[in-house]
Amino acid sequence: MKLTSDLIKDAASREIQDIVHEIMGLSNENNLGIDMGDGFWDMVIESYSHDTIREITEKKYGAGASDYIKKALQYYFHD
Repeated sequence: MKLTSDLIKDAASREIQDIVHEIMGLSNENNLGIDMGDGFWDMVIESYSHDTIREITEKKYGAGASDYIKKALQYYFHD
């Protein structure tokens, strides 16, 4: 996953935020026009704090990946 290829990069950097923007575009293209609702992405962001999601994410992308993804998404949607 491009987003987690280098967990040392600043999650708020233009490079990482461009990757998040790309992910959002792909997500919007693939949701079949369904409005996911106002709180959808906040729910996704929060999910990276839950033990099961954290375990799966870190096993796949490395230690710290869950927090990194959460920070990148938070910055994209709230800063």
